[in-house]
Amino acid sequence: MAEYLVTGGTSFIASHVVKALLDFGYFVRTTVRDSSYEEKVRFLWELKGAKERLKIFEADLTVDGSFDDAVKGVDGVFHIASRISVCLDDNDLIFS
Repeated sequence: MAEYLVTGGTSFIASHVVKALLDFGYFVRTTVRDSSYEEKVRFLWELKGAKERLKIFEADLTVDGSFDDAVKGVDGVFHIASRISVCLDDNDLIFS
């Protein structure tokens, strides 16, 4: 069975991609910035099939080479991780 990498595994979209791939029976790797942050990654381990077919790697978009181990030997990559920076001036307004 094929194995895929989904970057940014704890994000909303990436976690749904991880779930779908596991549901289809694929082996899945995903990246997170801090795998020891149990509260943030616990839901990934609770997905059906995760204990048998999921591997979580630590990776950071700002660190060269941090994705090397995660991507090695996979059949495909869903690159969903992104760096988000929010800079606001005193004149900016945020509406919610």
